[in-house]
Amino acid sequence: MSRELDRENFITSLTSLVKIQDLLDDRFFSAKFKSKISKLTADFLAVQSGNKPSVTQCNLQKDFITSIDAVLELMNDLSYLQLLNVSPLFLQATKLLLTLRLDTMKNSTTDSSQPMKDSVSNSKRADQQIFRAEKKSLPRSDKLNKSKQKILDFIRSYPDKRTKDIINEFNALSDRSVKRNLTELLHNGLVKKRVDNKAVYYSAINSVPFED
Repeated sequence: MSRELDRENFITSLTSLVKIQDLLDDRFFSAKFKSKISKLTADFLAVQSGNKPSVTQCNLQKDFITSIDAVLELMNDLSYLQLLNVSPLFLQATKLLLTLRLDTMKNSTTDSSQPMKDSVSNSKRADQQIFRAEKKSLPRSDKLNKSKQKILDFIRSYPDKRTKDIINEFNALSDRSVKRNLTELLHNGLVKKRVDNKAVYYSAINSVPFED
Protein backbone atom coordinates (compact mmCIF):
# COMPACT_ATOMS: atom_id res chain seq x y z
CA MET A 1 0.00 0.00 0.00
CA SER A 2 1.33 3.43 -0.93
CA ARG A 3 2.19 6.13 1.57
CA GLU A 4 -0.56 8.39 0.14
CA LEU A 5 -3.20 5.70 0.56
CA ASP A 6 -1.98 5.10 4.12
CA ARG A 7 -2.49 8.78 4.86
CA GLU A 8 -5.92 8.83 3.23
CA ASN A 9 -7.09 5.82 5.24
CA PHE A 10 -5.77 7.31 8.44
CA ILE A 11 -7.53 10.64 7.89
CA THR A 12 -10.81 8.80 7.27
CA SER A 13 -10.24 6.74 10.43
CA LEU A 14 -9.43 9.83 12.46
CA THR A 15 -12.56 11.59 11.23
CA SER A 16 -14.69 8.62 12.29
CA LEU A 17 -13.05 8.48 15.72
CA VAL A 18 -13.61 12.20 16.35
CA LYS A 19 -17.29 11.76 15.46
CA ILE A 20 -17.50 8.85 17.90
CA GLN A 21 -15.90 10.93 20.65
CA ASP A 22 -18.52 13.64 20.10
CA LEU A 23 -21.21 11.03 20.84
CA LEU A 24 -19.79 10.28 24.30
CA ASP A 25 -21.66 12.01 27.13
CA ASP A 26 -19.44 10.56 29.86
CA ARG A 27 -16.63 13.07 30.56
CA PHE A 28 -14.22 10.47 31.95
CA PHE A 29 -14.41 8.22 28.91
CA SER A 30 -14.58 11.14 26.48
CA ALA A 31 -11.26 12.44 27.84
CA LYS A 32 -9.78 8.95 27.75
CA PHE A 33 -10.93 8.44 24.17
CA LYS A 34 -9.45 11.80 23.15
CA SER A 35 -6.14 10.79 24.74
CA LYS A 36 -6.08 7.54 22.76
CA ILE A 37 -6.82 9.42 19.52
CA SER A 38 -3.98 11.87 20.22
CA LYS A 39 -1.54 9.02 20.88
CA LEU A 40 -2.67 7.23 17.71
CA THR A 41 -2.13 10.40 15.66
CA ALA A 42 1.32 11.04 17.12
CA ASP A 43 2.42 7.46 16.43
CA PHE A 44 1.11 7.59 12.85
CA LEU A 45 2.97 10.86 12.16
CA ALA A 46 6.14 9.32 13.62
CA VAL A 47 5.87 6.36 11.23
CA GLN A 48 5.24 8.68 8.27
CA SER A 49 7.95 11.22 9.16
CA GLY A 50 10.60 9.93 6.77
CA ASN A 51 13.46 7.48 6.34
CA LYS A 52 14.86 6.04 9.54
CA PRO A 53 17.11 3.09 10.46
CA SER A 54 15.23 -0.17 10.13
CA VAL A 55 15.22 -0.93 13.86
CA THR A 56 13.86 2.53 14.70
CA GLN A 57 11.20 2.28 12.00
CA CYS A 58 10.17 -1.16 13.28
CA ASN A 59 9.75 0.20 16.80
CA LEU A 60 7.66 3.12 15.52
CA GLN A 61 5.42 0.71 13.61
CA LYS A 62 5.09 -1.42 16.74
CA ASP A 63 4.01 1.65 18.73
CA PHE A 64 1.44 2.53 16.07
CA ILE A 65 -0.04 -0.99 16.14
CA THR A 66 -0.18 -0.85 19.93
CA SER A 67 -2.07 2.47 19.73
CA ILE A 68 -4.55 0.96 17.28
CA ASP A 69 -5.12 -1.98 19.64
CA ALA A 70 -5.64 0.41 22.56
CA VAL A 71 -8.32 2.39 20.67
CA LEU A 72 -10.10 -0.80 19.58
CA GLU A 73 -10.05 -2.14 23.13
CA LEU A 74 -11.52 1.08 24.52
CA MET A 75 -14.24 1.06 21.85
CA ASN A 76 -15.16 -2.49 22.85
CA ASP A 77 -15.32 -1.46 26.52
CA LEU A 78 -17.58 1.47 25.66
CA SER A 79 -19.84 -0.82 23.65
CA TYR A 80 -20.00 -3.30 26.54
CA LEU A 81 -20.92 -0.49 28.93
CA GLN A 82 -23.60 0.66 26.48
CA LEU A 83 -21.96 4.07 26.25
CA LEU A 84 -21.61 3.55 22.50
CA ASN A 85 -23.96 1.84 20.09
CA VAL A 86 -22.58 -0.57 17.50
CA SER A 87 -23.67 1.79 14.74
CA PRO A 88 -22.51 1.96 11.11
CA LEU A 89 -20.05 4.67 12.23
CA PHE A 90 -18.69 2.37 14.95
CA LEU A 91 -18.29 -0.51 12.48
CA GLN A 92 -16.68 1.77 9.88
CA ALA A 93 -14.09 3.01 12.38
CA THR A 94 -13.35 -0.55 13.51
CA LYS A 95 -12.89 -1.74 9.93
CA LEU A 96 -10.61 1.19 9.04
CA LEU A 97 -8.43 0.67 12.11
CA LEU A 98 -8.08 -3.05 11.42
CA THR A 99 -7.14 -2.25 7.82
CA LEU A 100 -4.48 0.21 9.02
CA ARG A 101 -3.17 -2.41 11.42
CA LEU A 102 -2.90 -5.03 8.67
CA ASP A 103 -1.26 -2.62 6.23
CA THR A 104 1.29 -1.57 8.84
CA MET A 105 2.17 -5.21 9.46
CA LYS A 106 2.59 -5.80 5.70
CA ASN A 107 4.82 -2.74 5.35
CA SER A 108 6.88 -3.56 8.42
CA THR A 109 10.65 -3.62 8.23
CA THR A 110 11.84 -7.17 7.64
CA ASP A 111 15.56 -6.81 8.27
CA SER A 112 15.31 -5.56 11.85
CA SER A 113 17.11 -7.43 14.58
CA GLN A 114 13.71 -7.73 16.27
CA PRO A 115 11.22 -8.69 13.54
CA MET A 116 7.85 -7.00 13.52
CA LYS A 117 6.01 -10.29 13.77
CA ASP A 118 7.49 -10.86 17.22
CA SER A 119 6.31 -7.47 18.47
CA VAL A 120 2.82 -8.03 17.05
CA SER A 121 2.54 -11.42 18.74
CA ASN A 122 3.26 -9.63 22.02
CA SER A 123 0.67 -6.87 21.49
CA LYS A 124 -1.26 -7.96 24.57
CA ARG A 125 1.86 -7.53 26.66
CA ALA A 126 2.30 -4.03 25.22
CA ASP A 127 -1.30 -3.16 26.07
CA GLN A 128 -0.75 -4.38 29.63
CA GLN A 129 2.30 -2.13 29.89
CA ILE A 130 0.23 0.84 28.72
CA PHE A 131 -2.48 -0.01 31.26
CA ARG A 132 0.06 -0.21 34.10
CA ALA A 133 1.57 3.11 33.04
CA GLU A 134 -1.87 4.74 32.98
CA LYS A 135 -2.70 3.28 36.39
CA LYS A 136 0.54 4.60 37.90
CA SER A 137 -0.13 8.03 36.44
CA LEU A 138 -3.39 8.38 38.38
CA PRO A 139 -2.94 11.10 41.03
CA ARG A 140 -2.91 9.87 44.60
CA SER A 141 -5.54 12.48 45.45
CA ASP A 142 -8.11 10.49 43.45
CA LYS A 143 -10.67 8.98 45.82
CA LEU A 144 -13.34 6.37 45.45
CA ASN A 145 -16.80 7.81 45.68
CA LYS A 146 -19.32 6.15 47.98
CA SER A 147 -20.91 4.10 45.23
CA LYS A 148 -17.60 2.65 44.01
CA GLN A 149 -16.48 1.97 47.59
CA LYS A 150 -19.71 0.09 48.35
CA ILE A 151 -19.42 -1.93 45.15
CA LEU A 152 -15.79 -2.74 45.94
CA ASP A 153 -16.70 -3.81 49.50
CA PHE A 154 -19.47 -6.03 48.14
CA ILE A 155 -17.10 -7.72 45.66
CA ARG A 156 -14.57 -8.26 48.43
CA SER A 157 -17.20 -9.86 50.65
CA TYR A 158 -18.73 -11.92 47.84
CA PRO A 159 -16.00 -12.64 45.25
CA ASP A 160 -16.64 -13.95 41.76
CA LYS A 161 -19.98 -12.21 41.40
CA ARG A 162 -21.62 -11.74 38.02
CA THR A 163 -22.37 -8.29 36.64
CA LYS A 164 -26.12 -8.81 36.99
CA ASP A 165 -25.70 -9.89 40.64
CA ILE A 166 -23.90 -6.64 41.39
CA ILE A 167 -26.55 -4.63 39.50
CA ASN A 168 -29.31 -6.37 41.49
CA GLU A 169 -27.51 -5.66 44.76
CA PHE A 170 -27.27 -1.95 43.95
CA ASN A 171 -30.66 -1.53 42.31
CA ALA A 172 -30.88 2.04 43.62
CA LEU A 173 -28.29 2.88 40.96
CA SER A 174 -28.91 2.64 37.23
CA ASP A 175 -27.39 -0.28 35.32
CA ARG A 176 -25.20 2.22 33.46
CA SER A 177 -23.87 3.73 36.70
CA VAL A 178 -22.99 0.32 38.14
CA LYS A 179 -21.20 -0.72 34.95
CA ARG A 180 -19.33 2.58 34.79
CA ASN A 181 -18.20 2.18 38.40
CA LEU A 182 -17.05 -1.38 37.68
CA THR A 183 -15.02 -0.19 34.70
CA GLU A 184 -13.36 2.55 36.77
CA LEU A 185 -12.53 0.00 39.49
CA LEU A 186 -10.94 -2.14 36.77
CA HIS A 187 -8.89 0.79 35.49
CA ASN A 188 -7.81 1.61 39.05
CA GLY A 189 -6.54 -1.95 39.45
CA LEU A 190 -8.86 -2.72 42.37
CA VAL A 191 -10.91 -5.50 40.74
CA LYS A 192 -10.41 -8.02 37.99
CA LYS A 193 -12.88 -9.73 35.72
CA ARG A 194 -13.17 -13.04 33.94
CA VAL A 195 -15.57 -14.15 31.23
CA ASP A 196 -17.15 -17.59 31.43
CA ASN A 197 -19.87 -18.72 29.04
CA LYS A 198 -20.68 -15.10 28.09
CA ALA A 199 -21.09 -14.10 31.75
CA VAL A 200 -18.68 -11.61 33.36
CA TYR A 201 -17.48 -12.28 36.92
CA TYR A 202 -15.70 -9.77 39.20
CA SER A 203 -13.26 -10.36 42.06
CA ALA A 204 -11.30 -7.93 44.20
CA ILE A 205 -7.54 -7.59 43.84
CA ASN A 206 -5.53 -7.61 47.05
CA SER A 207 -4.41 -4.01 46.99
CA VAL A 208 -4.88 -0.95 49.15
CA PRO A 209 -7.77 1.19 47.85
CA PHE A 210 -7.74 4.94 47.70
CA GLU A 211 -8.76 6.49 50.97
CA ASP A 212 -12.17 8.11 51.40
